[in-house]
Amino acid sequence: MRPHELALKTGRALQSEQTGWVHLCFEGDSRDTIPLFENGCFALALLRTRMSDEAVEGMELIKQILAFEVDGHFPVYLHEYPKVRDQMVGLRLATLFYWIRKDYSHVLGELKGQIDGALARIARAVTPDHCPDWARARLDLLAGKEIGPLAIPKWPSDFDEMLITMQMAGQTPHALAELWDKELGIFCGPGLKRFQEEGEPALHYRDLFFGAWSGQFPSRAIRGHHPTHLKGALVRPILEPFPESQPERVQFQPEAEWPLALYWGDESVTHSFVLARKHLEVSGTPNELILTLPQELPDDGDKSFEIGFFLSLHPDHSIFIEGERATTFHMGEKITIESKGMRLTLCFSADEGHFFGHLLQGNRPSQVSNKGEKHFAAFDWKIAVRTCSRPERCSVKVALHWEQMPDCPPPLPSHASHYQHIE
Repeated sequence: MRPHELALKTGRALQSEQTGWVHLCFEGDSRDTIPLFENGCFALALLRTRMSDEAVEGMELIKQILAFEVDGHFPVYLHEYPKVRDQMVGLRLATLFYWIRKDYSHVLGELKGQIDGALARIARAVTPDHCPDWARARLDLLAGKEIGPLAIPKWPSDFDEMLITMQMAGQTPHALAELWDKELGIFCGPGLKRFQEEGEPALHYRDLFFGAWSGQFPSRAIRGHHPTHLKGALVRPILEPFPESQPERVQFQPEAEWPLALYWGDESVTHSFVLARKHLEVSGTPNELILTLPQELPDDGDKSFEIGFFLSLHPDHSIFIEGERATTFHMGEKITIESKGMRLTLCFSADEGHFFGHLLQGNRPSQVSNKGEKHFAAFDWKIAVRTCSRPERCSVKVALHWEQMPDCPPPLPSHASHYQHIE
C-alpha cells in the first residue's frame, strides 16, 4: 500500500459521519477535536485517488479549511478559531495547497483563486527571521525562488519537515537514504530524538517516506490507523533507485538524549536497547562506557536510580543474572539478554561507592503511549543501578558486548529473584 493510500484509509477510519471531518487529538484520547492540518492531508489524499466523488469531497474539505484562516494563520484545532498559537500551521497547510494547486488546477474552478489568495497571505504572515531552516526554504519556494541544496536540520524535530521541503524543491536526499535501515525500517542518523510507541520506535513521516522510496515498509508503518498515516498524502514518488547501504545499528553519541542505542529485529518487529543519559556525563566507547554521576547526591526514592538502560518489553527477550533468572544484581555480575537473533551482555563496576542493581518493568522517558487508558502500562524492561552511598564525584563503568545469534530459546515465564534485598 502506498503512503497516500494509507492516508486515505486512516482518514476514513478517523472521519466522523456527523461532521465529515477527521477527528483526533494529539494531547489526549479525545475524539472531539478537529485538527486542520491533518484534515488538509486527508483532503489531498482524496484528490490523489483521481476519482470524481473523492475529488469533490476533497475540494469541499479544502474550502471548509480555508474558512478558518485568520490573516494568513490557522488554528491548530477548529474549536480554537480565531485563536492562533502556532504560525507554522499555516505554512504546513501551504504545502498542501501548493501540491493541490500544482497537480489539480484543472479541476479546482473557483477554489484555485481562493488557494492562491491564501498562499499569498500565508507567505506575508510568517516571519522568516525566527523560522527554522525548513520554513525559510519553504517560504522561498512558495515565492518562486530557487534554493540551494538542503541539509539535515540542526534540530531533530525539524527532520521530517525538511524532507517535505526537499520534495517541494525537487531534491532527492541520497545522503540521508544511506542512513535508512531497510530491514528494520528505522533511520539511523545522528541526533534524532528517539520517541517510542509501546514496544517499538514511534512512527514518523520519515518512515513512510523512506519506506515508499525503498519499497520496504516497516510493519509498524502499515499497522492500524495511525495519525501519522495522514501525512502520507505528502509523500511523492521518487523514480531514482534507492541507495544500497547498511547503516550502523549501534548509535553512540555521548551528548545525545540516548547516548547509546542498539537496534535489531526482523520484518515484524524492531527491538531496541538504550541508555538514558538524564544527568549523566557519558564517555568511553560503546563497549566500555564510563558514566560519571553528578556531584549532587541523590535523594531516596526514584532519584536514587541514577543509571537506567531500557530494553523493549517483548516475549522474544530472556534476561539472566549470572545465568539465572533474577530481579536484582550486584556490581560485577554479568547480565545476559538473549533475544531472537541477538545476545547482549553487560557488567557494571565502580571503584568507589555502594550500588545495587534492579531489573524491573517501566518506561523509557521518551515513551509516548503511556497515557489515557495505558497511563500505568509498562513497555520496557529497565536495568537500573541504584545508589546506596557514594562520594560526590564518582563514575560507573559498563562493559557491553553484543553479537548476532541464531534464534535463542523462548523466555521462561518467571522472573523470580535469587537475592534477598539486603543492602
